[in-house]
Amino acid sequence: MHVLVFFSRIRPYFLVAVAVLAALFVARSDVSAISFTPVYTAALTSPIAGANSDSSVVLNIPAPDANFSAVIGFLDENTGIGTCPANNYSAATRACADQAVPNGALVAKTVSDATLGLVNNPCNSVISGITFDLMDATTDMTNVVVFEDTDANNKGQQFEDKDGNGLPDGVDKYPDYLTRLIYGPEVFGTPGSAPLQPLQRSYGQTVVAGTDVSLQFLVMEKGIKINGLQLNPADGFPVVTVLQNTGDPGAVPQPPTITDFCSPLASTTTRYGITRNNPATTASEGAYVYATNPNAGSYNAHILLFSQRDQDGDNIENQLDPCSGSSDAGWDPRSSATDASYDKDHDGLPVSCDPNDNSSNTDQDGDGFLNRGDNCPLIANPLQTDLDRDGLGAGCDPDDNTPSPNLKSYPADYLTTGNTQFGTYNITVGKQGDTNCSGGVNSVDSLQVLRKAASLGPFGACANVAGDVNCNGSINSVDALLILRYSAGLSVNQPPGCTAIGSPLS
Repeated sequence: MHVLVFFSRIRPYFLVAVAVLAALFVARSDVSAISFTPVYTAALTSPIAGANSDSSVVLNIPAPDANFSAVIGFLDENTGIGTCPANNYSAATRACADQAVPNGALVAKTVSDATLGLVNNPCNSVISGITFDLMDATTDMTNVVVFEDTDANNKGQQFEDKDGNGLPDGVDKYPDYLTRLIYGPEVFGTPGSAPLQPLQRSYGQTVVAGTDVSLQFLVMEKGIKINGLQLNPADGFPVVTVLQNTGDPGAVPQPPTITDFCSPLASTTTRYGITRNNPATTASEGAYVYATNPNAGSYNAHILLFSQRDQDGDNIENQLDPCSGSSDAGWDPRSSATDASYDKDHDGLPVSCDPNDNSSNTDQDGDGFLNRGDNCPLIANPLQTDLDRDGLGAGCDPDDNTPSPNLKSYPADYLTTGNTQFGTYNITVGKQGDTNCSGGVNSVDSLQVLRKAASLGPFGACANVAGDVNCNGSINSVDALLILRYSAGLSVNQPPGCTAIGSPLS
């Protein structure tokens, strides 16, 4: 299942889930009163064996919980990716996983309600309906595009459409920062290692608070090791989420409009079983198989969720706490109501670390980053260096090579005890001729067969598995006619050994 990772770090810029993993997997035994109770659910629209079903995942983090710092979702190893059969995609079969679906085909949609702090203000601006329409994107690492604005038009190169084909360059070119962010063959982020090529990549972009924002899902090999954390191959194929270019060691951060990102957060990602046509292009990208359900049975859904860190134990995570080294208990970063006692000058620095709380200075260290958007607001850090990705800038971190052992991290209990399983979904067999997975066979199913035969997408999710009712190996208008006769109560002639229309498929 895909999972959304939205703004996992907004001070001073957007973070990537994989980029902070090195800072996460230490100090796991730390205990704190800070709450981290994410709710994550997943479902298949059509839980029928062999169906090309849409899947949806929902992530909710209530306030005032700590926000997440990393999320890794997994695709079950028995799920077909693209036109690849179940459990049959790897570096050797990448053409099956990636190239069968044309670049630009709509393959997923993510919609989020996010809570942000804008321009040094409290983290209480709710922006609803932030939408990413994700497109199938190239995995060819030899044809790259950069994130930065190199032609002084206030738009990063990956967000532009230089060739005028209707697609952002981040779709038909490979963002070069991914080769610096994702290394292998077994470990992410190991300097000098060869970059890992994803099996499949999807890319979407939108504008949030006047800022171009990109979101990518990268399906990787099973059982990889991420910064020393060995993922279990039995959990399936990890889906790494990359937001913007954050974590890129070659990136130069810019002072952001968004200075905080906090709970509550609500997001839903829908991954299509059959691609949708992209109205921005003249090509036809619909009706391609993007996902296929496994055989009938019970399957576990898996996810890894980790919270933000809190160095000073005041129940305000580092990413939201300008005074990460001194307790601000009683100050509410989501409201200005407590400022009279804890931030009298309303400059974004609580009294615990403000040199003069009676004189407002919104950029205390003068490095160009507002206090609430600065990972070290009292010591100038114009590059916002944070080598260990624990949320503390180099000037404020006693050891910026590794997260300090006294820093508290609060991993979720994987939402069930002892492993990453958070739920189970059941796949059942469908019925011959039930091309839309409705449980019955009627005239609508014949229409779905015609759409499938004409390559008009999206067609019924069960068309591929239940549409060949005369069992001749193809799905065409003859099958549609047989289904129409059946739904009208007329006689139907099927070859011997062919499952009768309306009967369960074996």
